[in-house]
Amino acid sequence: MLVILGILGVTFFGFLLTILLVPKISLMSRIALGYLLGIGLITLFMFLGYLAGLRFTFENTFHILIYSILSLITPAFILRKRIEIKENFKDVFRFFKEISFFEKIIFGAILFFLLMSLIFNIYYPVGAWDALALYDWRAKIFVDTGGMEEGIARGFFFGHPFMTSLAHTFVYLFGGKNPQFIYSLIFIAFAILFYEALREFTSRKISLLTTLVLITIPGILEHSVVAYTNLPYTVYFLIGTIYLYIWMVKQKSGYLVLSAFLTGLSTWIRSSEPFWMVNLGVLILYCLWKRKFLAPIFYFLIFFPIQQPWKIFEAKMIGVQYSTAGTIQAGISIFATKFNILRMGEIVYYVFSNVILPSILFFGLFLLAVLIQIKEIYKEKNFWFFIFLFGDLFLILVGSYMFSFSYPEWKEVPGSLVRMVMFIPPLILYYFGISDAAKRIFGK
Repeated sequence: MLVILGILGVTFFGFLLTILLVPKISLMSRIALGYLLGIGLITLFMFLGYLAGLRFTFENTFHILIYSILSLITPAFILRKRIEIKENFKDVFRFFKEISFFEKIIFGAILFFLLMSLIFNIYYPVGAWDALALYDWRAKIFVDTGGMEEGIARGFFFGHPFMTSLAHTFVYLFGGKNPQFIYSLIFIAFAILFYEALREFTSRKISLLTTLVLITIPGILEHSVVAYTNLPYTVYFLIGTIYLYIWMVKQKSGYLVLSAFLTGLSTWIRSSEPFWMVNLGVLILYCLWKRKFLAPIFYFLIFFPIQQPWKIFEAKMIGVQYSTAGTIQAGISIFATKFNILRMGEIVYYVFSNVILPSILFFGLFLLAVLIQIKEIYKEKNFWFFIFLFGDLFLILVGSYMFSFSYPEWKEVPGSLVRMVMFIPPLILYYFGISDAAKRIFGK
């Protein structure tokens, strides 16, 4: 019971934050964002609290949660009219009242897969190897010792930031026995936010169909019942990217802020992936072209305070090469001193075999959407999406090239690359869902 109250408290904190950040957004989106922002930021506060001398105990975690909520209560109350509670509830009831029989079938199928994931995770404990050996193991060290000294002494402790491990810790400290359910809640939030983001551009029917395809992508569905970092990273980074895209196309300021938070929190889940640089780079290009010089500064003021604490800590503990500057410098050094055209050819084939081919249906949908609206290809709605997609694909090539020099057996771990780029099929799917191709095929 206590762990349920804890998760509700985390979600309430994030919900309050959305009231401050976003003037107009649906109630379901607020709740979904509340959970994602809440669990991401509370675990970050737990980490910062530890660095300031607070042990990982129930009392300290409870105080962090309560003080976080109290810090937002007054400003959220002042801005409470933003959420339009009555209208939001009316929208929910209107949704169920207005949807057609066909849409009800699609919605029922979506609900089935979401509930299947949740029931599975409630029943089965953490069992995947990397989760037992790293993510959940770190959480149990935190709970048993109140710190990380013992874990560091045993080695194999860093690997990835502590977000999911501290989420497990939160569940254990609040009396829970099985933290797997947090991944189903992330999965459910993903479906809600993906659907609502589609509704910014297209019809309810197409949005429901596209969301159903999203949650039945084998890799996405599989990882919703595995305590790995891949699905959480995919959700935070992809929704952060989509929100930045919506801001660029529709100029809704709240989406820029949400993108900064979610992209920043994606690096609190997996810090080695460089794709955040694409979002920042596209934002800078867009703002230079549109002469919106304050937007990148505002974005950076949110993003870097979230991204940097872990990188600074990691660099201090295991070497300066793990800092943001150290990683970028190492990449430049490899390309400047070790560039090999034959190796690059191997990398292109490696990426094609493990990124393009497994997602060939989605790339086919992308080409179909491009061909159908070829005359509108240079419109902003299309142009900026292409920059996001091809920027991510370029970084996959660059990152794989760098990895091949630091890990001699790089060809033997294709699964690692596949999991790292899990966000590519949903990103393409989103573009297809909002394209004219989807409207012509499925009707408006």
